[in-house]
Amino acid sequence: MVIRALPLLLAVFFAGGCFGDQKQTLQEAVFEYTHGVRWGRDADVTRYLAAAGQQRYLAARERIADLRVTKCRVTGVRTASPQRATVVLSVAWFRLSRGKVRRSVVEQDWRLKGTQWRVVRQAVVRGAMLPIFPNPAAATSLKSSLERRPSQI
Repeated sequence: MVIRALPLLLAVFFAGGCFGDQKQTLQEAVFEYTHGVRWGRDADVTRYLAAAGQQRYLAARERIADLRVTKCRVTGVRTASPQRATVVLSVAWFRLSRGKVRRSVVEQDWRLKGTQWRVVRQAVVRGAMLPIFPNPAAATSLKSSLERRPSQI
């Protein structure tokens, strides 16, 4: 699963040499984040989220303890600038209490803040609503809030 996504990530990150160092950092951040989601390593996920996002994520994981992620892979990366990127994830998951495997596509906006990449927005954009990620309405209001205050991104 991850091995299939790695060549795509490497090709995208090294295609344009002008962003090399920062893209490598983005690659590492996205890799650690997706593995954290897949294997339930919450610390690997929350280190890339702002404080409010960390609290929401951890509360959702606690509330839905029977959630299992079977696949979390990168299906797309768009780099807008050396400090901004959009990452698209494909996630397969199920709840032990229900047993039905569901699929979700999650879109994330990443920003380089200092030397660390952070997820500033993420939402399920297609498929089943994944309980550990915000719904599109919450993400849209967050995005419009960020667009109104770009200096605070």
